[in-house]
Order: sequence, then C-alpha cells, then structure tokens
Amino acid sequence: MNPQVDSMQKMNTFASTNPLDKSIPVAVIEEFISLSEALIKHLEAAKGKDIQKVKSRMAIPGLKLKLSDAFRFIIAHNQRHMLQV
Repeated sequence: MNPQVDSMQKMNTFASTNPLDKSIPVAVIEEFISLSEALIKHLEAAKGKDIQKVKSRMAIPGLKLKLSDAFRFIIAHNQRHMLQV
C-alpha cells in the first residue's frame, strides 16, 4: 500500500482530476494543507487509544475499515500525491 518511487504502480484517474501539464490552483493546495492538518489532529487524538478495535466508515457506502487501516490508507494516498508532485 505504501508508494515507492521506483515501483509505483501506474493508476488511471478521471481526465477532469488529472493535473498533468496543468497548474494546481492555490485553493487546492490550501485545502490539501488544511486536510493534512486535520489528519494530524485526528492522529494526535488517537494516540494512546486502541485503534485496532474502532471501525471507521469510508466514503464508499457499506465499507468499514479498522481505524488503523483507514489511517494507513489516507497516509499512503497522501504520500502518493506528494510523489506525483
């Protein structure tokens, strides 16, 4: 799940969300930073708690993950974005 520069698997995206050869609007960068700060606050709040037992609902209806897995997924997703930049 963790992205690696050398072995990063190519993943397709919707043309409307593909920033290739486009400048990224400041508002998008600001939102990314804001969401990253919120993630850090959630990680700090989870410190010392058993996040293996807590279930988290995902944006996909009916999908639930352990909170630890949800954190891992989001962090890996953000790392992938940073590698793409």
